Amino acid sequence: MTLFKKLFFIILTIAVGNAFAEELPAKISTLLDSVNNQTIHTIVANKNLVFTNERSINAGYSKSTLWTKIELPAHKLPVVITIENAHVDFLDCYIFDQQNKFRVYETGDLRIFSTRDVKNNLFSFIAYPNENIVYLSAKSEGAVALPLRIHTLEEFFIYDRDNQIAFWLFIGIAFIALLANILFYLSLKEKSHLYYALYVL
Repeated sequence: MTLFKKLFFIILTIAVGNAFAEELPAKISTLLDSVNNQTIHTIVANKNLVFTNERSINAGYSKSTLWTKIELPAHKLPVVITIENAHVDFLDCYIFDQQNKFRVYETGDLRIFSTRDVKNNLFSFIAYPNENIVYLSAKSEGAVALPLRIHTLEEFFIYDRDNQIAFWLFIGIAFIALLANILFYLSLKEKSHLYYALYVL
Protein backbone atom coordinates (compact mmCIF):
# COMPACT_ATOMS: atom_id res chain seq x y z
CA MET A 1 0.00 0.00 0.00
CA THR A 2 1.42 3.39 -0.98
CA LEU A 3 2.01 6.19 1.52
CA PHE A 4 -0.75 8.24 -0.15
CA LYS A 5 -3.29 5.43 0.35
CA LYS A 6 -2.28 5.02 4.00
CA LEU A 7 -2.71 8.76 4.64
CA PHE A 8 -6.08 8.69 2.84
CA PHE A 9 -7.36 5.86 5.06
CA ILE A 10 -6.12 7.60 8.24
CA ILE A 11 -7.93 10.82 7.26
CA LEU A 12 -11.07 8.87 6.29
CA THR A 13 -11.06 7.00 9.62
CA ILE A 14 -10.74 10.26 11.56
CA ALA A 15 -13.48 11.95 9.51
CA VAL A 16 -15.91 9.04 9.84
CA GLY A 17 -15.09 8.67 13.53
CA ASN A 18 -15.98 12.31 14.15
CA ALA A 19 -19.10 12.18 11.99
CA PHE A 20 -20.53 9.19 13.87
CA ALA A 21 -19.29 10.01 17.38
CA GLU A 22 -22.14 9.32 19.78
CA GLU A 23 -23.92 12.54 20.75
CA LEU A 24 -26.61 13.18 23.32
CA PRO A 25 -30.06 14.40 22.27
CA ALA A 26 -30.96 17.96 23.20
CA LYS A 27 -33.71 20.47 22.52
CA ILE A 28 -32.23 23.59 20.88
CA SER A 29 -33.95 26.97 20.45
CA THR A 30 -32.56 30.23 19.04
CA LEU A 31 -33.25 33.95 18.93
CA LEU A 32 -31.46 36.62 16.88
CA ASP A 33 -31.28 39.81 18.94
CA SER A 34 -30.96 42.51 16.25
CA VAL A 35 -31.04 45.37 18.79
CA ASN A 36 -28.41 43.73 21.04
CA ASN A 37 -30.37 44.69 24.15
CA GLN A 38 -31.23 41.26 25.59
CA THR A 39 -29.62 40.11 28.84
CA ILE A 40 -29.64 36.64 30.35
CA HIS A 41 -32.58 37.68 32.57
CA THR A 42 -34.72 38.97 29.68
CA ILE A 43 -33.82 36.02 27.44
CA VAL A 44 -34.86 33.48 30.12
CA ALA A 45 -38.28 35.17 30.28
CA ASN A 46 -38.54 35.53 26.49
CA LYS A 47 -41.07 33.16 24.88
CA ASN A 48 -40.01 33.96 21.29
CA LEU A 49 -37.09 31.54 20.99
CA VAL A 50 -37.60 29.33 17.94
CA PHE A 51 -37.05 25.56 18.15
CA THR A 52 -34.61 24.14 15.59
CA ASN A 53 -33.63 20.62 14.53
CA GLU A 54 -30.23 21.90 13.39
CA ARG A 55 -27.10 21.21 15.44
CA SER A 56 -25.13 23.71 13.37
CA ILE A 57 -26.69 27.11 14.02
CA ASN A 58 -25.71 29.80 11.54
CA ALA A 59 -26.78 33.46 11.68
CA GLY A 60 -24.55 34.49 8.75
CA TYR A 61 -22.78 37.84 8.64
CA SER A 62 -24.68 39.80 11.24
CA LYS A 63 -23.92 42.34 13.94
CA SER A 64 -26.82 40.90 15.96
CA THR A 65 -26.38 38.69 19.01
CA LEU A 66 -27.29 35.05 18.49
CA TRP A 67 -28.90 33.53 21.59
CA THR A 68 -29.11 29.74 21.80
CA LYS A 69 -30.94 27.74 24.47
CA ILE A 70 -29.91 24.11 24.96
CA GLU A 71 -32.15 21.82 27.03
CA LEU A 72 -30.16 18.75 27.99
CA PRO A 73 -31.73 15.39 28.84
CA ALA A 74 -31.41 14.13 32.42
CA HIS A 75 -27.84 12.94 32.89
CA LYS A 76 -25.99 11.24 35.75
CA LEU A 77 -22.52 12.06 34.43
CA PRO A 78 -21.02 15.38 33.25
CA VAL A 79 -21.91 16.48 29.72
CA VAL A 80 -19.63 18.54 27.48
CA ILE A 81 -21.10 21.07 25.03
CA THR A 82 -18.56 21.86 22.33
CA ILE A 83 -18.66 24.49 19.60
CA GLU A 84 -16.73 22.86 16.81
CA ASN A 85 -14.17 24.93 14.87
CA ALA A 86 -16.02 28.25 15.19
CA HIS A 87 -14.51 31.73 15.30
CA VAL A 88 -16.65 33.76 17.68
CA ASP A 89 -15.38 37.11 18.97
CA PHE A 90 -17.57 37.16 22.09
CA LEU A 91 -19.20 34.04 23.50
CA ASP A 92 -21.01 33.96 26.85
CA CYS A 93 -22.22 30.69 28.35
CA TYR A 94 -24.78 30.48 31.16
CA ILE A 95 -25.23 27.04 32.75
CA PHE A 96 -28.36 26.74 34.94
CA ASP A 97 -28.94 24.25 37.71
CA GLN A 98 -32.30 22.97 38.98
CA GLN A 99 -32.55 25.80 41.54
CA ASN A 100 -32.34 28.33 38.67
CA LYS A 101 -28.87 29.47 39.74
CA PHE A 102 -26.28 29.75 37.01
CA ARG A 103 -22.56 29.77 36.33
CA VAL A 104 -21.31 32.11 33.62
CA TYR A 105 -18.28 32.01 31.33
CA GLU A 106 -17.48 35.13 29.31
CA THR A 107 -15.08 33.94 26.64
CA GLY A 108 -14.45 34.18 22.88
CA ASP A 109 -11.59 34.73 20.45
CA LEU A 110 -11.15 38.36 21.57
CA ARG A 111 -10.91 37.39 25.24
CA ILE A 112 -8.01 35.73 27.01
CA PHE A 113 -7.69 31.94 26.83
CA SER A 114 -8.02 31.44 30.59
CA THR A 115 -11.70 32.54 30.44
CA ARG A 116 -12.61 29.17 28.85
CA ASP A 117 -14.30 26.51 30.97
CA VAL A 118 -12.27 23.72 29.34
CA LYS A 119 -8.77 24.84 28.34
CA ASN A 120 -9.07 23.58 24.77
CA ASN A 121 -8.75 25.06 21.29
CA LEU A 122 -12.49 24.41 20.82
CA PHE A 123 -15.03 26.26 22.98
CA SER A 124 -16.22 23.57 25.41
CA PHE A 125 -18.38 23.83 28.52
CA ILE A 126 -19.16 21.19 31.17
CA ALA A 127 -22.71 20.74 32.49
CA TYR A 128 -22.84 18.69 35.69
CA PRO A 129 -25.66 16.22 36.56
CA ASN A 130 -27.92 18.83 38.21
CA GLU A 131 -27.49 21.30 35.29
CA ASN A 132 -29.90 20.86 32.38
CA ILE A 133 -30.32 24.30 30.76
CA VAL A 134 -27.54 26.13 28.94
CA TYR A 135 -27.75 29.51 27.20
CA LEU A 136 -25.15 30.72 24.71
CA SER A 137 -24.79 34.33 23.59
CA ALA A 138 -22.60 34.78 20.49
CA LYS A 139 -21.51 37.98 18.77
CA SER A 140 -18.86 38.45 16.10
CA GLU A 141 -17.65 40.86 13.44
CA GLY A 142 -17.58 37.99 10.94
CA ALA A 143 -20.05 35.18 10.35
CA VAL A 144 -21.81 33.98 13.50
CA ALA A 145 -21.97 30.18 13.50
CA LEU A 146 -22.27 27.68 16.34
CA PRO A 147 -21.72 24.08 15.19
CA LEU A 148 -22.75 22.29 18.38
CA ARG A 149 -21.69 18.86 19.60
CA ILE A 150 -22.98 17.41 22.88
CA HIS A 151 -21.12 14.47 24.39
CA THR A 152 -20.67 12.64 27.64
CA LEU A 153 -17.30 13.36 29.20
CA GLU A 154 -15.90 10.02 27.97
CA GLU A 155 -17.11 10.59 24.39
CA PHE A 156 -15.67 14.11 24.49
CA PHE A 157 -12.19 12.74 25.25
CA ILE A 158 -12.46 10.36 22.26
CA TYR A 159 -13.75 13.17 20.03
CA ASP A 160 -10.99 15.55 21.21
CA ARG A 161 -8.29 12.91 20.65
CA ASP A 162 -9.47 12.39 17.05
CA ASN A 163 -9.46 16.15 16.48
CA GLN A 164 -5.93 16.43 17.86
CA ILE A 165 -4.74 13.67 15.49
CA ALA A 166 -6.27 15.52 12.52
CA PHE A 167 -4.76 18.83 13.71
CA TRP A 168 -1.24 17.43 14.08
CA LEU A 169 -1.54 15.63 10.74
CA PHE A 170 -2.33 19.00 9.14
CA ILE A 171 0.61 20.65 10.95
CA GLY A 172 2.90 17.82 9.80
CA ILE A 173 1.90 18.25 6.15
CA ALA A 174 2.38 22.02 6.41
CA PHE A 175 5.84 21.52 7.98
CA ILE A 176 6.87 19.15 5.15
CA ALA A 177 5.68 21.73 2.57
CA LEU A 178 7.66 24.46 4.37
CA LEU A 179 10.83 22.35 4.54
CA ALA A 180 10.54 21.25 0.90
CA ASN A 181 10.20 24.83 -0.34
CA ILE A 182 13.18 26.00 1.74
CA LEU A 183 15.29 23.16 0.28
CA PHE A 184 14.10 23.98 -3.27
CA TYR A 185 14.99 27.63 -2.71
CA LEU A 186 18.47 26.76 -1.39
CA SER A 187 19.22 24.40 -4.29
CA LEU A 188 17.49 26.18 -7.20
CA LYS A 189 17.82 29.81 -5.98
CA GLU A 190 14.32 30.62 -7.29
CA LYS A 191 12.55 33.30 -5.26
CA SER A 192 9.12 31.76 -5.86
CA HIS A 193 10.00 28.89 -3.50
CA LEU A 194 10.93 31.37 -0.80
CA TYR A 195 7.52 33.05 -1.23
CA TYR A 196 5.82 29.64 -0.98
CA ALA A 197 7.77 28.86 2.21
CA LEU A 198 6.80 32.21 3.77
CA TYR A 199 3.17 31.66 2.78
CA VAL A 200 3.07 28.22 4.45
CA LEU A 201 4.81 29.61 7.54
